[in-house]
Amino acid sequence: TEVARLGFVLPILTDTEPPLSDQTPTLPDWMDRPANVRVLMDTAIAAGHPRLAFALSLKLTPAPTTAPTNLAERYVAFVHPAADSMFRVQNYKAGLICLHDGISVAEAAHLEKQRTELRFQLAEVLEATGSPKAAAEEMSGVMSGGTDFGRAAMLRLKYLYTAEQFPAVIKEATAYQKDDRCAGYLPQMLYIAWVTARLGG
Repeated sequence: TEVARLGFVLPILTDTEPPLSDQTPTLPDWMDRPANVRVLMDTAIAAGHPRLAFALSLKLTPAPTTAPTNLAERYVAFVHPAADSMFRVQNYKAGLICLHDGISVAEAAHLEKQRTELRFQLAEVLEATGSPKAAAEEMSGVMSGGTDFGRAAMLRLKYLYTAEQFPAVIKEATAYQKDDRCAGYLPQMLYIAWVTARLGG
């Protein structure tokens, strides 16, 4: 349809994403309808332009003028399901763009909890797409921030195991067992270490 074609053209008018803004794009009256806006929004996400998609989404769910931090919170909440929608159709490039940009915005706005959750999601995708070592490194970044240390440490062991980094699993599991921050994940860590040891790690 004409709307779908325009939806493809609109996101690629610029090579870089615009600054995060609550200003919605101006559309012709015939196009500025909920069903058509959704087509444009979905196409913008698929083309790797999550900020444009977010601006379009504000036409569907408008809000009063917000402070930058609140706008960032809305954007981070938007990119999480947007990324999921891309992964479901195996558009990993667009999904990863959503996650990386969401992490960047959350970091700039000091939204540590949201940033950490996006990094957990990113690591899960990296493992699922054959990059468990990169997923393990992502968990190292979470651990260095001190947020959700135990969960990140447990998942790092899991990803290292998937990457067949068995000596590292045994070494790090031994250290984590002595760390009070890992107490809530100790059973999972012990299991990963036990399975690794049986493999000769």
